[in-house]
Amino acid sequence: MSAMQGIRMKNPAHPGGFVKSEIIEPLGLSVTSAAQVLGVTRAALSAMLNERAHLSPEM
Repeated sequence: MSAMQGIRMKNPAHPGGFVKSEIIEPLGLSVTSAAQVLGVTRAALSAMLNERAHLSPEM
């Protein structure tokens, strides 16, 4: 029996909520300005922050 059997894995939290509450909001950044700094589209960053898309390597 391996060490992982019998251990129930939980789903990890989506990074969007963390980035939004711990980085974007405290710095007073808008989604548009944060997207410009990161070099991604506003739509892509918004989707990630609202947990509708995965964190991309570009971000």
